[in-house]
Amino acid sequence: MARETEPFTAAAILLAGGLGRRYGEIRPKVFAELDHKPLFVHAADHLAASKRFRELVLVVHSSWVPLAYDLAQWWHLEIARHILPAAEDPVASVEQALKEVHRAYDVVAVHEAAFPLPDPAMIAEVLDAAYEEGTAASAVPLPEGEAAERGEVAVRLAGKRYIVHSPLAFRRDRLTALL
Repeated sequence: MARETEPFTAAAILLAGGLGRRYGEIRPKVFAELDHKPLFVHAADHLAASKRFRELVLVVHSSWVPLAYDLAQWWHLEIARHILPAAEDPVASVEQALKEVHRAYDVVAVHEAAFPLPDPAMIAEVLDAAYEEGTAASAVPLPEGEAAERGEVAVRLAGKRYIVHSPLAFRRDRLTALL
């Protein structure tokens, strides 16, 4: 449950750096449109709608930075303070983006832009848990007999399997220690 008054501040890193080769398009999947709006814009809008973030750092493939910048302006993504080229892998991209996140933020969430519709209530729960526990993620039960799809992370907890969903959130001290 989201708190009435936030005892902490949060920033988000939105990862959109892949070229989407599995997607098979000429452009990265995060630039594909859903209801006439790019997926990464939907993701940023949903993160902003949670009212929990004060800043967002967008990470895109280097060849798509100019278009991402133009689209962020077109769609009025004021929360997107920085647009950076992706590093060689997602972990390095997070490390690079974290350098741009103001040090005053207590919690940093990392969200995959290819999942454009995160639930604001779930975001609030993940942020609260990260602040209290150090790290947090959301997870949904994986039905018996089903396997996680390629790219999904499955975990087992108390004998049941779950698929971990983005965003992942970290207290800043924990994320810094991990990187």
